Amino acid sequence: MVKILRKYNKWFLVVGGSLLMIAWLIGGTAGQFQPDPGKRVIATVHQKTKVTIRDMAEAEAQFRLLSDMAPFAMNARQPMGLGVENGTHWFLLAKEAEEAGFTGEPSDGADFVTELARIEAQLRVMAEFGEFGQRLLSDPRFMDERVNMTIDRIFRIRATGDRALGETGPDGALARLRGVRRLIDAYQRGGRMSDVMLASEAGNVLTRVSVDAVVITPDRIASAMDEPSEETLLSLFEKHKDIQAGEGEFGFGYLLPPRVKMEWMRISRQAVQQAIVLDPVDVRKHWQQNRAEFPGEFVDARAAVEAKLREARTATAMAEADRAFKAFVRSATRRLPSEGPVKRLPADWQAVRPTMDAAAAFVTEEVQRTQKITFPLPAVQIRAAMFTPIRALSADVDFTGFQARVAGRGLDIETLANDLHDLSGASALGIQVGVPFENPLENVGGDYVYVTFLDARAASAPESLDEVRADVVRDARRFAAFEVLKLESVEYQLTALSEGLEALAATLGTEGDRPAVRNRVLMTRRVTDGAAQLDSQTLRDAVFDRVDAIGERSLPADENLPLRVLTVPLPRFQSVAVLKITGWRPLSVEDMRTLTDSDVGFLYQRELTDALGGDAASTAFSPRAIRARLNFKSIGPEGEEVMGEEAGGEV
Repeated sequence: MVKILRKYNKWFLVVGGSLLMIAWLIGGTAGQFQPDPGKRVIATVHQKTKVTIRDMAEAEAQFRLLSDMAPFAMNARQPMGLGVENGTHWFLLAKEAEEAGFTGEPSDGADFVTELARIEAQLRVMAEFGEFGQRLLSDPRFMDERVNMTIDRIFRIRATGDRALGETGPDGALARLRGVRRLIDAYQRGGRMSDVMLASEAGNVLTRVSVDAVVITPDRIASAMDEPSEETLLSLFEKHKDIQAGEGEFGFGYLLPPRVKMEWMRISRQAVQQAIVLDPVDVRKHWQQNRAEFPGEFVDARAAVEAKLREARTATAMAEADRAFKAFVRSATRRLPSEGPVKRLPADWQAVRPTMDAAAAFVTEEVQRTQKITFPLPAVQIRAAMFTPIRALSADVDFTGFQARVAGRGLDIETLANDLHDLSGASALGIQVGVPFENPLENVGGDYVYVTFLDARAASAPESLDEVRADVVRDARRFAAFEVLKLESVEYQLTALSEGLEALAATLGTEGDRPAVRNRVLMTRRVTDGAAQLDSQTLRDAVFDRVDAIGERSLPADENLPLRVLTVPLPRFQSVAVLKITGWRPLSVEDMRTLTDSDVGFLYQRELTDALGGDAASTAFSPRAIRARLNFKSIGPEGEEVMGEEAGGEV
C-alpha cells in the first residue's frame, strides 16, 4: 500500500486538489445565491413600488439621527414641529415629499443646517421658558447664541452618521427633512384670502384682552365625594377606554400607552473591582518595569500601582463578561432561522429561551474560569407581573443614565423599547421580544445592564375596568366635585365682584394651598398666552362676548365691572375659572399695515385649520392619512398582506 501511495502520490495530489477546488467553488457559488435579508420586501407603495427591510432600516436610522439633531423640530407638534412619530411615519413623509419634488440633493441638506437650527432654537426656547419665551424670541443677542449652540450640536451629531443612513449619509437625511418641511409649508400656505377675510382673521388673532383669573380645581373637595358606584365606574370606563388621557371633553382617557415586560442583568463595575485580588509579586514587578511612570520608592508608589493594575484587570474582566454574555445569547439563537434582522422563534421558545438568571450564572462561571478571579454574581431583576409604559422607562432608577452604544450613537432604554420588532414591525436594531439584546447599556460608572423584553403591547384599550380602576375612581370623584363647583360658581362670582379675586382665593384654602391669582393673562380670540388651564376656546369666546357687549371702544370702568367679572366652567380640567377682564386692545389700521409675511402665513394656516377642523397639518400628514394616500401596504414574511393597524408598526 505504501509503495502504491509513493508511486502515484502526484496523481493523488492532483485528484485531491481538484476535488478540493470543486468543493470550494461549489461552496462559494452556493453562498453567492443566498438571499440578502436586507432586500426582503416588507411593504409596497402605490401597489407597485417595493419597500425593503434596508429601506425601512435607513428611514429608521435617519429618523433617529434627525431626532437627535433637532428633537423639537422633528417630534413636536405643529405649527413649527413636524410631529414625526416613528421611523415608519418618517419613511412615508420623506417618500411623499420626494414624489412631490420637494427633496433636493445632499448639498441641499447641508445648506439647511442654519435654518433648522433657528427653528429648533425657537421651539426649545418656547418649551423651556413658557410665556416668557415670546419675549426672548425678540432678543437678537440671546437667540443668536441659542442658534449657534444648536448649529454646533447639529454638526457634532452630523459627524456620527453611520452606514445605516444609506449612501447619502447625514446630509441626505437633512435634505429629506428640508423636503418634508417644504411639503408641509406648501400645504399650509396653499390657501388664499380676500382682503375682507384677512382683516377678519387679523382681528381674531391680533385683538387682545387682558384678564386676571383664579382657577378653582376639584382637588380641594374631590376626596370628600361619595364613593362612586360600580355602574358609574363602568359607564365612565366604557365611554373613555379608547381615548388617550388628556383628550376629549373632560380629559378622561384610559387608553394604555405602548408598554413592555422585561428582565435585566446588571454587572457592577465597582463590585468587580472590589473582587480583584492582586498578587504582591505582580505589583512589585509592574513597579520595577515602569519606574518612569512610578518614580520614588515602592512603598510610596504602591497604592498608585495597585490602582492601575486593579483598573486594568477590572476592564479585562468586564470585557470578558461582555464576551461571555454574547456567546451565551448566540449559542441559544444561532440555529434559529432569520427574518431580516430578527429571529423566527419556535412555538416553545418561552420554555427554552435564554434567561437572565442563566446568563448571570454562565457569565460568572466563564469570567472566573478565564480570569481566575472571584467574579460577583450579577444582579438580575424580573418585571413580568405587570407592564411598564415605555415612556416611563428612562425615569426608572435602574436605567437612569444608561445608554447602549450602537454605531457610535448612544441609545437609551426607551429608544430600544420603541425599536422592538414586535411594536415597530421593522426593527433597525434587531430587537425582539424573548431574545436578549446583546449590547450592554452602560452608565458613567462603567456598570453594564443587559436587557430582555419579555412581552410588548402597542397602545390599546384596557381589557377590563380593573386594569385602570384607580384612575377611573379618581376621575369619577373629580367629575362629582366639578358638578359641585359649577353649582357654587355664582357665589364665587359675587365674592370676586364685591371683594376681589384675592379675597376669593383666600376663602378657598390656607396660605400654602389656596389657588393663585394669575394677573395680566393675555388672550386673543384663538390663543391664550402661557396659561394652560385657561387655554380653552369656550373661555375665550365667553371673554370676547363680554368685551363685545361692553364695546371695544369703551374703557374698563366701575360701571361695566359686573360685565367684566364672570365664571366659566373648564370641563377638561374639571375646574371653574373666575375672571376679571382688565383691558382690551382692538385691531388698528397700523396693525394691518405692519403685518409681516410670517404673520400672513400664520393667518392662512389658521384659516386652513378652521376649514378642516383641528390641527390641519397634523391631520393631513398623520400616519393614517399619509398611509392612505400612498396606499402603503405591509407584507408578512410569507408574502401575505398584513392588515389593520399592526401593519408598518404604529402607523
